[in-house]
Amino acid sequence: METKNRPNGSGQTKKNNGGGLYIALAVCILSVICVGVYGAVLGLVKPMTEGLAEAQNTPLPQVIVEDVPKENKIPSVQEEKPEAIPPQKETPAEKPKTEQDVSATPVSPEFVMPLVGNVIKEYSNELLVYSETMNDYRVHNGMDIASVIGERVRAMTDGVVEKTYDDPLMGQTVVLDHGNGLKSVYMGLMPSLPDGIEEGAAIHAGEVIGGVGDTALVECALEPHLHFEVWKDGNPIDPRNVFQ
Repeated sequence: METKNRPNGSGQTKKNNGGGLYIALAVCILSVICVGVYGAVLGLVKPMTEGLAEAQNTPLPQVIVEDVPKENKIPSVQEEKPEAIPPQKETPAEKPKTEQDVSATPVSPEFVMPLVGNVIKEYSNELLVYSETMNDYRVHNGMDIASVIGERVRAMTDGVVEKTYDDPLMGQTVVLDHGNGLKSVYMGLMPSLPDGIEEGAAIHAGEVIGGVGDTALVECALEPHLHFEVWKDGNPIDPRNVFQ
């Protein structure tokens, strides 16, 4: 029998050993390549990292800004704001007065003394007082206020001239009607009266109606003075009562 072309056990073993060698060689080559690639990458990364750290620790250069001349500075433009208009307070409308309101709060008339001076004889009511001129006792219906001749006599309050006349005993006289039964009488005045002091003329409180004179014959023994009377509803009253 021929055994020339028959493979034996030793031939098969040699063939298998050759294949393992190639595999080991390939693994070694791959390992070398991997190590080389890793080293190259590490070599690139390390300088970059060190450079970055170095840049972080390096202080920034100071920038010196030179002062710009005042005339070269550009003025800042500010927006002009309109002035605020203060709110205006609303004025409440006045409530129209009714007849009931007017009657509920009557306005008292203004009263002024007709003359500033010493009272040398008071109102006597019904008592008799001595008259230096007539040398007897009689009722004195007014008050005598001493002053100098020509001193201005004023209306005690608003009214209307009722009449003016020259009384034979009490001299130049002016009577004012103030309404509601109230009247005032000014006696012993100078003969001439101010313009406009005539019957029917409207008179205001404090308006001059004449001057102190010496025309009252029944009181001529006294110093110059105004004889001043106040009447209410046809009866004389104490003039001081209207000024209280």
